[in-house]
Amino acid sequence: MKKLTTAAMIAALGVSANVMAADWFVGGSVGAGFNDQSVSGTNIKKADGPVRYGVQVGAYLNDNMRVYGSYNTGKDDAKSGGVKTEMTQEQFLLSADYLFGTGDLKPFAGLTIGHDNTEFKVSGANGFKKDQGKVAMGGQVGAVYAMGNFDLEAGYRHLWHDTKIKANGSTLKNSSDGNLYASVSYRF
Repeated sequence: MKKLTTAAMIAALGVSANVMAADWFVGGSVGAGFNDQSVSGTNIKKADGPVRYGVQVGAYLNDNMRVYGSYNTGKDDAKSGGVKTEMTQEQFLLSADYLFGTGDLKPFAGLTIGHDNTEFKVSGANGFKKDQGKVAMGGQVGAVYAMGNFDLEAGYRHLWHDTKIKANGSTLKNSSDGNLYASVSYRF
């Protein structure tokens, strides 16, 4: 963990001079989440994943490179044998993308690191509510379309964080999640 934190700080210092002269942007996103959840080994992954919302602030360092921070949240639930399991996620992420091409429509690929906090709430006679925070790492792909000061974006992000909570004889896991999203950003 120390090496990861040190590497992130060095990277932040390295890009800080470029960020001062960059095109800043702020935006919001909405999408569908896909979680890899299980309760005591039984997979509760659902095809109708939760709605995810997010906000991001960042900067274009040049025509083909951007860095940004984002906050994303979503909630999912499942019912099995009369027991309802709710999972809420909050993610604080730092990302860097490389945008390909020179036109208004640019595909991109990037890497993300951050913090995922997952809370499980189980109802019923042995109900409980617990949360756990983990380091999250992953990547994203998509495309950005520039329209003046506005950017329209569609993409997919996948994160691995291996969250595991034990309570009342059950083990709840959320090892990874995906997010298919659309966003709008304003450049200033």
